[in-house]
Amino acid sequence: MPRRASRRRAVRRGSPVLSFTQGFEGDRFVNFQLYDGLTRYDLKQADKSPQIVPGLATSWDTSPDGRTWTFHLRQGVTFTDGTPFDADAVIFGFDRLLKKDSPSYYPAAAGAAGLWTGQIKSYEKVDDRTVRITTPQPSGHLLTDLTFLTFPSPTAVGKYGNQGFALHPVGTGPFRFSSLQPGQQLVLLPNKDYWGGAPKLGKLVLRPVPDPGARTVALRSGEVNWIEYPSPDDIESLTSAGYSLLANDYDHLWYCTFDQAKKPWNDVRVRQAANYAIDRKSIAGDLLKGTAAPAYQHAPAATEAYDAANDVYSYDPAKARSLLAEAGVAGGFTTTLAVPTGGSGNLIPVPIATALQAQLAKIGIDVRIQKVEWSALLADLNAGKPALGADVQCASTVT
Repeated sequence: MPRRASRRRAVRRGSPVLSFTQGFEGDRFVNFQLYDGLTRYDLKQADKSPQIVPGLATSWDTSPDGRTWTFHLRQGVTFTDGTPFDADAVIFGFDRLLKKDSPSYYPAAAGAAGLWTGQIKSYEKVDDRTVRITTPQPSGHLLTDLTFLTFPSPTAVGKYGNQGFALHPVGTGPFRFSSLQPGQQLVLLPNKDYWGGAPKLGKLVLRPVPDPGARTVALRSGEVNWIEYPSPDDIESLTSAGYSLLANDYDHLWYCTFDQAKKPWNDVRVRQAANYAIDRKSIAGDLLKGTAAPAYQHAPAATEAYDAANDVYSYDPAKARSLLAEAGVAGGFTTTLAVPTGGSGNLIPVPIATALQAQLAKIGIDVRIQKVEWSALLADLNAGKPALGADVQCASTVT
């Protein structure tokens, strides 16, 4: 039951103190500031969904069968501890995530990166400035995946160990680590030798504030200068008060997954019925005040992968009831739905889940909502199990 989300950011002038949430925000606000991947998103424009451009690789070649990718590495790049970036650093980074018998293998990082490493069958050093990656089959998503597979300094990992490195991170990114107060704030300083040009900021302070109402209050009081996704109900008043509101569609979905080992979700007709019972247009327009757009397939319309012919689902409660009858559950059933209380682009997850609950009730599906903290949901996800043992789990992701 996906929806295509648009990012809304409220901004006021002042020093760069940001309010953010967890999950993919950890990549965008922390990972991409401290580290680089072989590729990266083009964020120098805001008119369309960002495309993939060279990062630590300046170019790449693809074999005729589409399975072998040769990446040519950027020269003259160093980690912020002075360690040179080269093919050995790339192999070290991949070993840390993919090679279980490597001394540098780190299971926690490998689990977190599992969403992005699935297309990599093998990798090898060609020479100091070249690496080669092989995929099991032609992959149209490898270049996107590689934006998230960023590289740590082999020297720093060797010095502090895998776990200690988390408190002493060293990358090649535009910022370098300064200090961390867990759960309160992270302070970053500019990398004046950054290969892409030194940041213009003197300091960047990142603060986690999962509640959208609290983020808006912090912005209005001047406690922070920039927030991501204010509450939809606050957008009109913020705009009227003179705040800048920046928005753009991109490939982000708020979706639900089913535990297909449990009845009746093991029946495809029941899963289809749930999809036909959801009024995505109402949720995106009325509940979210236009800060998201309805999506009727996995590929959002903001991406090049979108094909209108794949818009399978529509709002059709009658068809939903018919499918339930065909599946032998015309009288409905009770199910549990786990939803995070906030974090990682989840917009306003509990109100969205409550809307789903009301809409599914109209076709006889009684939904019991189970709230879960975002980091706990991620832990269960990385462990390959539903949060709280729920039948259905709803959250956000980048496609």
